[in-house]
Amino acid sequence: MAPVDSERLIFHIWAMTQTWADFEVQWAAILDRPDGLQEDDFEKATNAIITTVLRNCGLMPLPERKTGGGLT
Repeated sequence: MAPVDSERLIFHIWAMTQTWADFEVQWAAILDRPDGLQEDDFEKATNAIITTVLRNCGLMPLPERKTGGGLT
């Protein structure tokens, strides 16, 4: 595992998960879900959070990045 600031890692995990709980109505509007978020939306969010945390901890390789025109 890569060295990480464990205190801030916990803050980041909390922030990512809590955002989905606290702002469900806003996310539903942004994602054009008039009937609210569905199980699949939460599954995608969960997978994104897990991937972000594992990559930050060096437990998953970073994806290849395209160069030119964007962030490098």
